[in-house]
Amino acid sequence: MAIETLAATAVAILAPYLADGAKSFATKAGSLLAEKSGGIYQAIKNKFAGDADAQQTLAQVETMPNSKPRQAALEEVLSERITSDDTFRELMSTLIAEAKAADTNRILNIFGDGNITVGGDASKNIFITGDNNQVKKS
Repeated sequence: MAIETLAATAVAILAPYLADGAKSFATKAGSLLAEKSGGIYQAIKNKFAGDADAQQTLAQVETMPNSKPRQAALEEVLSERITSDDTFRELMSTLIAEAKAADTNRILNIFGDGNITVGGDASKNIFITGDNNQVKKS
């Protein structure tokens, strides 16, 4: 899985976990997925320990988990850490695979080379990839 995809997927798993809180998330998504999401969260916290900028980025997502700009900032920091640390990259790959396997109540998929990450129910949505596409409503 590409580094950017790993980071985006980690954030897609983490955001609802942080938004709902561990107990509420476990009720909605299942205890196994909550456990795996918590593992991703702890791995990120451990990796960011001692790095004030990274910790601040995570703290901003913790306070507003549904903020797309804050999620994007976290994805960027995660991508940097995943790129620079092979052990962390392997850990994140493993944790994400385990979370995806535990995800029985939600949809979380990575599609093709375009690397679209879908979190939540994506039914009745249209996804268009490629360059210079336009969508017009009649």
